[in-house]
Amino acid sequence: MSITRIFIDMDGVIANCSQAAARAYKVDYDPAGEYEYGWITDAYNRLHPDEPIGHGAFTRLVSAVPGFWTKIEFYPWAKDLVRWLDTAVPCEWRFLTKCIDRAECPAGKFVSLVDEFGMETARRAIMVWDRKEVCCRPGDILIDDDERNRVAWRAVGGICYNWRELGPDHPEAQQQVQQCARFCLEHTNRNVGT
Repeated sequence: MSITRIFIDMDGVIANCSQAAARAYKVDYDPAGEYEYGWITDAYNRLHPDEPIGHGAFTRLVSAVPGFWTKIEFYPWAKDLVRWLDTAVPCEWRFLTKCIDRAECPAGKFVSLVDEFGMETARRAIMVWDRKEVCCRPGDILIDDDERNRVAWRAVGGICYNWRELGPDHPEAQQQVQQCARFCLEHTNRNVGT
C-alpha cells in the first residue's frame, strides 16, 4: 500500500472566499451564515427581489471585480494548519482547488497563495477545473467543504474530512481545525511504513 497523501481544498477551508464573494455581490459579509450553503446568493436576492440570481451567477459577478482572485483573504488558522502539516504529518500534502473557466482564476489563486505562504508552499497547489478525484489514490485524504467533491473522492477509494465552512470568529472554528489535525494524523500514521 502506498503512503497516504493529504489534499486541502482552498475555498472555504483555508481561504475566505465567502468574504471576497460578499464584496463582489455587494452584500454584507455574515461570518455566522457561512455554514449555510448559498447564504450569499440569498442575501443578494433579498437586496434585488426583482432580479434574483442563482448560484451560477457567481462567475459573472466575481469576474466583474478586478483582481478578485488575487485579493482572497485567508482564515486565521491557515498558516498554523500549513505549518502543522509540514512538521507533524508523515506524508506529502497539497492544496487542491477548483477553478472557474477564466484565466485570472488559477493565476489569481496562485498569487494569493504566494502572498500568504510564500513561493515554496504555493508550489504545492494543484488547480483543477472539474473533478478533484482524478488526483486520488486509494487511501488519500481530502479536506473539503463540498459534499459533491467528498462523494466523488470516496467513490475512487479516498478518505474525506467533512470540513464545515465556518467564519473566522465562529466559536467552533478552532475546534474544527484541531479535529481535522487529529483525523489527518490518525489516518496518515496508519499507513506509514506499509
